[in-house]
Amino acid sequence: MNVLKKEILSRKINKSGIFVVRYLLCSFITFFMAFLLLKFPALSVAGVKKGIEVCTESLIPSLYPFMIITNAYILSPVSEMKLPPLEKLCRFLFGLPGSAGAVILFSFTAGLPVGAEMSAGLYRKGIISRQECSRLLCFCVNPGPAFVISAVGNGMLGSSAAGALIYASLVISSLIIGFSTRFFATENETYISLPSQVRTGESGTGSIEKAVVKSSRAIFNVCAWVVAFSCLSEIIGNSGLPEGAKAFLLCTSEITNGSLIASEKFTVPVVASVIGFSGFCGHLQIMGAINTAEMEYKYFLVSRIINSALAAVICSLLMRLFPVARETFSVGIKPDGRATSGSVVLSVLMLIMAVLFVIGDDYKLNRKKSEKV
Repeated sequence: MNVLKKEILSRKINKSGIFVVRYLLCSFITFFMAFLLLKFPALSVAGVKKGIEVCTESLIPSLYPFMIITNAYILSPVSEMKLPPLEKLCRFLFGLPGSAGAVILFSFTAGLPVGAEMSAGLYRKGIISRQECSRLLCFCVNPGPAFVISAVGNGMLGSSAAGALIYASLVISSLIIGFSTRFFATENETYISLPSQVRTGESGTGSIEKAVVKSSRAIFNVCAWVVAFSCLSEIIGNSGLPEGAKAFLLCTSEITNGSLIASEKFTVPVVASVIGFSGFCGHLQIMGAINTAEMEYKYFLVSRIINSALAAVICSLLMRLFPVARETFSVGIKPDGRATSGSVVLSVLMLIMAVLFVIGDDYKLNRKKSEKV
């Protein structure tokens, strides 16, 4: 009994010690950031302006429509429809239900933070378990092709082919991680319990109405983090730190500036590695989804590091198979902020989802009729 009491007491002491360390660390970071803002007011203002420009010219036009469509999908009865071929494919490759197929598809086409938000949405609706949501978060958080091919490839590297190779390496890396997570699946996975009216989905009109509200909050959260890290990146870029330290901080803090720095100073595989990590700004954008799944951040961080390393290796191998990309890209070209403002893939997927919403109400009505019978 005394041994048990000592063990419980030691656990409480350890928890309190961890809490104190986290509190002191957060306090230090807060005061240090305040010091930087006061010391470099002009740089702070310039960084905020750049962040707002990125949000208004590229981020909101390219991401906001996708957020509305995906949120409407999660809220509608369409997300509960089971397609046997998709179910078998997802179970075989990833050990996940067929409903995860849409999440994987949109994560590869829409990018951050759409895949993560869809994963959390399915979990809140009770369609996937907490463990399945956590496993989806390990590989459904890469930027979409509009950013990688257009902004990074064409805008920063001067070659769409180089951007396509980077995007292919990110997709392959994510699929490898996704396949690996199936071996961590457990039999006793937990599902949340929600009221039946939430679990059965909304009508087409109701789902779109709520999706617009939810997407507006989500895009504001994304833009807030982008502006904050843009401000921080401007200060870091003009600080007196050694070039190596500045490059490392910029490459790991925010994906756009990190990709630009990597394209100017390093090779294409390093650019793929930077994008694969997604930057701490990207991590914070989906922290709500991580918290919803009750996933420890250290596991997500490890998955990003593995994805970063895999993407670099795969990109190097692809460049050996397709050396033309290495010959055509030119480093250091300033990115065009309008590169991500449109996408053919986005338009096609939005059209498909719109058709699904139309048939969603019929599916719900037919299901109710069959239940009554």
